[in-house]
Amino acid sequence: MRPSRLAVLALSLLTILATTVVAQGAPQPEGARLTLGSDTLVAFLVRGSDTTQIGRVVDELSERSMNGRRVLHRIYRSDNQLSGPSLDTLIDEFEALRPISQRSRSGRAIELVEFTDRRASGVVLQPTGDSLLVDVGLPQTVFSSSSFDLVLRAAPLADGWTTTVPSFVTSTRVVVPMHARVAGTERIGADECWRVEAEYMGMSVAFWVAQQSRKLCRQEMRVQAGITLLYRRPSEVRALLGTT
Repeated sequence: MRPSRLAVLALSLLTILATTVVAQGAPQPEGARLTLGSDTLVAFLVRGSDTTQIGRVVDELSERSMNGRRVLHRIYRSDNQLSGPSLDTLIDEFEALRPISQRSRSGRAIELVEFTDRRASGVVLQPTGDSLLVDVGLPQTVFSSSSFDLVLRAAPLADGWTTTVPSFVTSTRVVVPMHARVAGTERIGADECWRVEAEYMGMSVAFWVAQQSRKLCRQEMRVQAGITLLYRRPSEVRALLGTT
């Protein structure tokens, strides 16, 4: 799943990271590597030694046809005590995960963006009633920042693998180079996982990606020193609590 909307806290540290990004080191994802269907992760806020359950996310992936085009359709629902409910509908090319459209709704903003002819066009509607037009030229190779985790999960992961993902961030209207690397392997439940360490808009993020299914088994976002957002599968949470 993509990083939590609390990532917006990090945007205050960003004025502009990049207006163009060279496609060298691009991740070369393939949608066929992903397992389609619905997954749920439970969200926790970790402050030092204190861990509090704050909500959950539901992530649905399906393959669809749009105007004769094979696409990956993603519905991402998040609801937690800190940022409230949000709903993202993301459509990417199935084969290479290039962005086609993005619809995001939360208490913070509504983002409506289309990606065509190497441009991102649309509008960001704010709760105040103000609106920001989106009309940005894009490099030849670019991905939606909202699909960042999918791009990594669909990439040719292997020991020592590294990449830079040129990612369009709607809220800042710029393309940002986001770096990632496979830092090792760990077993979570029955799954052997790659641990992918990444940088997402100035924040350190870790994804545990199942080697066989490419599902997301765990995610950590280090919001600031001493504060982490942790996402775990319900089965892992039940095992920790000793319940069935």
